[in-house]
Amino acid sequence: MEKNIRNTYIRSCVNDDLKPLFDLVGQPMFKKVLADCGSGQHHFPDLKSYNRYGRDFDIYDKYMKGASVKRLAADYRLSESEVRKIVKKVGKALMELGVSSVLEDE
Repeated sequence: MEKNIRNTYIRSCVNDDLKPLFDLVGQPMFKKVLADCGSGQHHFPDLKSYNRYGRDFDIYDKYMKGASVKRLAADYRLSESEVRKIVKKVGKALMELGVSSVLEDE
């Protein structure tokens, strides 16, 4: 019981905006997150934005493998202009990361 009271007290000291993370991962993992990422302002994207990162990479990957902008726009229900912006954005990010712009099959 003492451990449960301790955990309840520690949770009460956590900022309200971080309590959902604390509840999701538990106190030991929350402590690890703080050790690895603490002492700074951090922004966590919402799930919709996070999923968009994967979508954008998939669009870039398909484009690099020969899919046309027109086909990608139709498949992802985007304008051709949006597809071009995505390809340019992802390509630039990969270049900054030092990743080849020509993707190899995994």
